[in-house]
Order: sequence, then C-alpha cells, then structure tokens
Amino acid sequence: MVIDEENTFQGKEDDVLEDMAQGPSEEDAHGEEPQAEVVEKERYDELMDAYARLQADYMNFKKRNEKERSGLVDLGVEKIAKTILPLLDNFERALGADTEDLAFKQGMELTYKSFIEELKKQNIVAMEALDQDFDPNVHHAVLVEAVDGVDSGKVIEVLQKGYLYGERVLRPAMVKVSE
Repeated sequence: MVIDEENTFQGKEDDVLEDMAQGPSEEDAHGEEPQAEVVEKERYDELMDAYARLQADYMNFKKRNEKERSGLVDLGVEKIAKTILPLLDNFERALGADTEDLAFKQGMELTYKSFIEELKKQNIVAMEALDQDFDPNVHHAVLVEAVDGVDSGKVIEVLQKGYLYGERVLRPAMVKVSE
C-alpha cells in the first residue's frame, strides 16, 4: 500500500480494484453471497411479493366491480319489469274480452306475443303454477278450497301469473290451493 500525503486512501482503492479484477474471493467461492447481493435479492423478493399482492388485489377489485355492476343491472331490470307486469296483466284481460273486430283481436294477439318474446329475451318468464305443489317461495295463496279428487296442497287455479327473472322470483303467482 502506498501512502502519500495528498491521498491517504490511494492504496486501498488499488487493493479493491485488484480484488475485483481477480474475481470472487474464497469466501464467495464457497457459496456465500456478498452482503450487497443478499440485500439486493431480499429487496427483489419483497418487490415481487408486493407486485403479486397488488396484482391479486386488482383482480379481486375487477371481480367485485363486475359483480356490483351486474347486480345493478339486475336491479334495474327487476324494477322496470315490476312496473311492466301490471300492464301485461291488463293486456291479457283485454285479450280475454269479447270483440267482433277480428282484425283488432289478431293485432292485439300479435302485439302480446311480441311483448312476451321481448321479456323472454331479457330472461323474464311466466312461471308454471297450475297443478303444481304449493310453494310459499313462489306462490301467494289467496284462496283455499276443498276439491274432490285433488291432492291437498296443489295449485288448482292461477288468479294472477307469477314471473321469474332467471332463477329469482319477480312476482309470486297468486293462486287458489286445494285443501
């Protein structure tokens, strides 16, 4: 090591440069990493872990956001459908009325079929209730009547159609049930 008055560390720099030129020391050659590389690897691992967590959080956020959006769409469809269903009931009553104007009746029937088809496209369908077992989850019993030859708890008459939106009940069917 050379010591001069102007730069007392000149020899140390030369030793470090010489060590670097020679390659890894014996300690490094036995599989022990230099301290700087260990710290760098730990930092890399921390960053990769943080990245993986951030990615998972983002995917969870996307799924939650899509679920909320879908729920809002479903809520909107249900709200509109509930306002339209009474109009559909009135339309069905009008179809049941006697009229001598055959062209008018055929036009009403075509309009009704078109209305029903559009509801089906939106996954809104009338539920089958007649001759089914009474289910309080989908039926609203307004009358009970004893009928010979009919098992107890069967729907014997549908007073107002019930509707489903997918698997959910939009409106339960109002029914008469056998006693």
